[in-house]
Amino acid sequence: MKKQHTTKQHYVPRFLLKQFSGDDNHVFVLNRMSNKIYRTSVDSICYENDIYDEKWEGVIEELGKYVLDNQIEDHLADLEAKVSPLIKQIVVSIKSGDRRVRFTEEKQGLISEFIITLYLRNPYMLKTIIDYYDEVADEQDCEAMMYVVNYLFDTAKWGNPRSLLVYSIKAGIFSKEIEGSPYNITYKQISNLKYVFWYAKEGGIITSSFPLHIFSADGERVERIICPLSSEVALVLFDSIPYPLKEGMVIEIDENNLRRNMSLFYRTHSKEIARLLIAQDEETLNRIKKN
Repeated sequence: MKKQHTTKQHYVPRFLLKQFSGDDNHVFVLNRMSNKIYRTSVDSICYENDIYDEKWEGVIEELGKYVLDNQIEDHLADLEAKVSPLIKQIVVSIKSGDRRVRFTEEKQGLISEFIITLYLRNPYMLKTIIDYYDEVADEQDCEAMMYVVNYLFDTAKWGNPRSLLVYSIKAGIFSKEIEGSPYNITYKQISNLKYVFWYAKEGGIITSSFPLHIFSADGERVERIICPLSSEVALVLFDSIPYPLKEGMVIEIDENNLRRNMSLFYRTHSKEIARLLIAQDEETLNRIKKN
């Protein structure tokens, strides 16, 4: 039986968004473009249709509608299925009173891969990377090669080779095995970062349509990454862990620090990158909106 195509593809996983919702899987959202707050289901935000897929142009019917239908979406879904129970376990453990949570090497690798995909699959970041590779291809002397490729595709009635080129770029972006790919380079940068956890006992941690805050002093070397895991817990990664913190330590963040961090959290990102701010309650977003 042919697998059904998934058109509605979330770039922030729904399981992560649910960590900021109530029992009915609804969240409050501040749209930074309109500056309006509304309540909606996690299924209705942070997605684009076929963001990871590419339709064949002018292709014969036997090849199907898409280039390698849903392969990137399926890869990301497999990763989410592995990391979802781990993140839920971390949140439950911290809320139950654990004051230190350590990762095995395997779990740290899994978390690192997940954070990388959150970065790369954001629509703005994904488009920026695709545009970069397009420009590189245009700058090189590819005219003769593309003439041959076009001729072969036309002869075989495979449609427009541009469809395959764009998909190949997308697939390459998410490949850890390709040396020098965005995934490969980013994994090398963050897989050895040290980590602690923030714990906001009364809630108030927000997330976003770009659910990471990345600080880099020189624009290249990552010094700190904050990844909210729920409305109460955030994972904080450091290039060099500040004294006297210890790896895996759970830090109960006070209300003033929490409000300050949440107000500044996504202001380093443009509205195009982080268009939506997402929280469990409306009051938190109203505070950010006023500030």
